[in-house]
Amino acid sequence: MSTLSNKTASVDIYARLTEYFDKQTSKIVLGQTLATNTGGSSGGGAYALGKVHNEVREDILDADVKQLVATLARDYVKPVVDLNLGPQQKYPAIRLRINKPEDLTALAGVVDKLVRACRSVRSPPMSASVWNGPKRSSDGAG
Repeated sequence: MSTLSNKTASVDIYARLTEYFDKQTSKIVLGQTLATNTGGSSGGGAYALGKVHNEVREDILDADVKQLVATLARDYVKPVVDLNLGPQQKYPAIRLRINKPEDLTALAGVVDKLVRACRSVRSPPMSASVWNGPKRSSDGAG
């Protein structure tokens, strides 16, 4: 019987050690553990944890974009401009846009209230892409 209890204890130690290393890896990669560890071994989650996770993801995305822009400016734009035009005082800048989703549910609620109040919706309170549909190119191709 003592051999059986030792095996159970070693499995418990292994499980706790694995959980500890998972949390440490989360701290290294994400800078925090709240977004990935939802209540220990129970695995329960919550809407708030999802929001936190999304905010962390957006922070990482923003940092990645900044690093990518700096790398492209250093390793692509500057050498190409130097090769073709010689060294310059100022170099062209690369700008990358992150399309963040709009809260269309809240926007629909506002538009619905305005229409119910019998007000004209002349100036759209939403982005032009949502209000006017997709942009068409001026050359007639799209």
